[in-house]
Amino acid sequence: MGVKNFQLKKGFTLIEMMVVIGLVGLVLPVVFSIIFVILQQQTKIIRLSEVKRQGDFVLATLTTHIKNNVRSLHNNIPNADNPDENIVCNTTNSSYNGDIYFQDKRTLGTWSRFILQDDKIASESSVSGVGGDLTNDKVKVTYFSLSCQGYGQFIPPVVNISFTLQYKNNGSSRPEDIAFMTYQTKVKLRSY
Repeated sequence: MGVKNFQLKKGFTLIEMMVVIGLVGLVLPVVFSIIFVILQQQTKIIRLSEVKRQGDFVLATLTTHIKNNVRSLHNNIPNADNPDENIVCNTTNSSYNGDIYFQDKRTLGTWSRFILQDDKIASESSVSGVGGDLTNDKVKVTYFSLSCQGYGQFIPPVVNISFTLQYKNNGSSRPEDIAFMTYQTKVKLRSY
């Protein structure tokens, strides 16, 4: 019986190496494109959550303030000596779309208002130390409107709130950089 001497291979052939390199060359771009898409979507989600967080805060602040603190709506700074001066939306089928000053329930002559200032929603008040920006530098307000409707002399008016927040993307037009939300609601003043 003859013993055959088998030699063990130690290494890869050239064809095996080319097949492996070819497979890696096909798979690697697919993996990178999947990772890139996931990162783009994650960026959009983070930006949308920031816009939503700030939008929810602004909406809650405006709604709570109007429901709990407002006595009447005015088109100019309310006068403590004549609290019924410049009242808007207090008659049947009346409406007003402009700067709205909110007369405080507790103290005559004390007022507040919400305005668009430097791409932010800001609050102003006749009480010193009260007021400031409701949104931060991460978002900009592209639209802000307060209006009111009156339904009768003894029916509290309704304030319409509408605003659009957009994540500040510094001029980028990439889809993952664009994140915005529009908010709209109506708030009825409490009976006074």
